[in-house]
Amino acid sequence: MKFREIPLINKPATEEVISITRSGIGFSSKFIVNQKLEGMESVSFGTVEGDPFVLAFKFHEEVGARNSLQLLRQGRGNYTSNGRTVKARELFSKAPILQKLAMEKEKLEVHRDKFNGFFFVRLRPVFESSCLFSQRSKIPDDAIGIYRYLNEAGDIVYIGKGAIKARAGCQERRDWDVKTIEYSEINDDDESYRWEAHYLEEFRLLNGSLPQYNLVPGHVSKLAS
Repeated sequence: MKFREIPLINKPATEEVISITRSGIGFSSKFIVNQKLEGMESVSFGTVEGDPFVLAFKFHEEVGARNSLQLLRQGRGNYTSNGRTVKARELFSKAPILQKLAMEKEKLEVHRDKFNGFFFVRLRPVFESSCLFSQRSKIPDDAIGIYRYLNEAGDIVYIGKGAIKARAGCQERRDWDVKTIEYSEINDDDESYRWEAHYLEEFRLLNGSLPQYNLVPGHVSKLAS
């Protein structure tokens, strides 16, 4: 039996990271200290126009700054670290991608936009949008990106990329055992291809083969070879 590593995307290269977990968002001690943020009391989050996979944030010296969350020291009792955390339930409720990343305890490297003065992390598409296959007409007509199909048991049976609604409407796919469609909208075709390849390879390494319908003639991925 040969060991093969699962390729990791966005593996942090430094210790200046944020952690996204079900309990909230944590900022590492190394990040707080290196960026001289020990005196900050709150943080606000935002997006970057034209890129849904960037989470930006700014720090504030006061508690209660507009649209901000209070920073809390990490640790309990006599032990506290220089790390900070925020309770992000409301933020998660407005951003499905963060909810999914929290389930996987995502750790992401922090970058800084020196021109505009904010920090940011790059999120990965995690099939954060979903609908029942029977309700696929609700998917926006212009939605393109990566998608996967799940059967009644919740097993992944197909991973693909392209025009999400149009592909789901293909006659042959109506006969597939599909209960749910999960997808991420990605406008760049090269990025879609990269992430489709990543998730297909991840699936194959975890399960020993590609998803059921990726092996159907006409749908066999290059990764099958």
